[in-house]
Amino acid sequence: MGKEGATRGWNPGLDNFFARIITRCKVLHFSPQTSGHGDRGRSIPFGETRLFFAENLFLLGTSIVPDSMVASPEQNEAPSQLALQMRGISKSFGPTPVLRKVDFDLRSGEIHALMGENGAGKSTLMKIAAGLIDQFDGEIYVAGKQHRMAAPRDATRAGIAMIQQELSLVPELAVDENIFLGQEKVRSLFMVDREQQVRMAREVLRPLDFHGRIDQPIAKLRVGEQQLVEIAKALVAKARILIMDEPTSALSASEVEKLFRIIRDLKAQGLSIIFVTHRLEEVMQICDRYTVLRDGRLVGSGLVADMTKDRFLGILGEKRVNVLKLNLALDQLH
Repeated sequence: MGKEGATRGWNPGLDNFFARIITRCKVLHFSPQTSGHGDRGRSIPFGETRLFFAENLFLLGTSIVPDSMVASPEQNEAPSQLALQMRGISKSFGPTPVLRKVDFDLRSGEIHALMGENGAGKSTLMKIAAGLIDQFDGEIYVAGKQHRMAAPRDATRAGIAMIQQELSLVPELAVDENIFLGQEKVRSLFMVDREQQVRMAREVLRPLDFHGRIDQPIAKLRVGEQQLVEIAKALVAKARILIMDEPTSALSASEVEKLFRIIRDLKAQGLSIIFVTHRLEEVMQICDRYTVLRDGRLVGSGLVADMTKDRFLGILGEKRVNVLKLNLALDQLH
C-alpha cells in the first residue's frame, strides 16, 4: 500500500484509539532509522502513528523516541548566556518569506511578550523554537549552547515546551494519561502504573490550583482546566522555557487572573516564559520585556516598564493600532 493510499481514508479518531493503547500498555517506541538492524522491515504511516513490521515482529511507533535512540543535538558555545537566543532566523513557505533575519532574546526568569499583528511571524518563530517547524536559516542557543531544533523532541530535551492556542491534548485520555503520554510510569515491562501516575499528576497540579478529577477524560474539562494540564505536562517534562501562544484567548476574566497568578509563580521558580498575545493590557500587566514583529521583521524590543500604551501603539504600526484601540475599548466595557 502506497503512502497516499495508506493515509487518504484515515480517521483521526483512530489516533486517539492507538494513543490509549500506547498509554495503557507500555509499547516500545521504535524508529527504523536508529534500530541498527538495517532495512529488514517496512513501515506504514497511520495518522500520527506508524506501524512497523520487521520479520515476525509488530511494533507501534510514534514521534516520541527514547533518548538512547536519538542522536544528541549539535551544541556549541553562544556568544553570551541567556535562557534562549535566536539569531538571524529566516523562514519562507514556498516563495513567500515569513521571517526575515529575526533576532530574539529571552532572559532567565522573565515573562517576555511577543507581539505583532496576524501574519507578523510570531507563531512561526515560536514553532521553530519548539521544533515544530524545521528547514530554516539561523541559529538557536539555549543556556549558551547551540541546539539543532529539527523535531519537537530536540526542543523537549533542550527544556522548551510550547502550549499552542489549539491545545494538543488527547480528548479521550484521562488527565494523568495526557500528562505522562510518552513518559509513562510503569510497574512492569508492559503495564502502566496508573496509581503512581495519578498520584504524581495530583502533586504537580496542586500548585496550579486544579480542581478537576485526575481520572476523567480531558474532553470533560473546561478550556482553562485543560490549559493547566498542558502546563503540568510541560513541568513533568522538566521544561525551563515555556511558550504560551495566545493563552487567554478563550478564558474568562477570572480564569485569566488565575493564569496570571500561576505564570508569576512559575517565574518565581526560575522558569522563562514567552507570552504571545495581541492584548496590550495584558502585556502591561504581566510582562517584563517585549519584542514586536511586523511583516516578518523585528521592529522593536525592550523593557515593558519603559513603554506607554501610546508608544506601543506607535511601534506596532497603523493596522495594529486600530485593532488594539478596539481591544482597549472592549476591555473598558468589561
